Amino acid sequence: MTDVQASEIDFWATNILDEQNGEARRREIQCLSLLPVTSVLVPDNVLDAKRSPIDKILQSEQALALYNFRIGVGMLAHSCEQQEDNLAIEILSLMIHNLREAQRTHFVRARNEN
Repeated sequence: MTDVQASEIDFWATNILDEQNGEARRREIQCLSLLPVTSVLVPDNVLDAKRSPIDKILQSEQALALYNFRIGVGMLAHSCEQQEDNLAIEILSLMIHNLREAQRTHFVRARNEN
């Protein structure tokens, strides 16, 4: 795995963590109306320290799956571009073939008329 791939995985892992932390905070806020408890925001680094190793592994797996999905999307887009190019080449080849056939037919008719 290259440094670029590792940094992109870290980026997506951080985004997933931020989203999970945001959901936890939203749940905290929703519960405030039910419980007369004062809520204190917990810094991300504290939440990171309290996460279980399984959560960290799952988060890395999510980030890796998302990275692989993006690679797959890129490969599919490249394949589609290649197919478009191949189709254009095939159409041009067919047009050239048809023009040559028309030219041959024209010369044969011209020769037969003489």
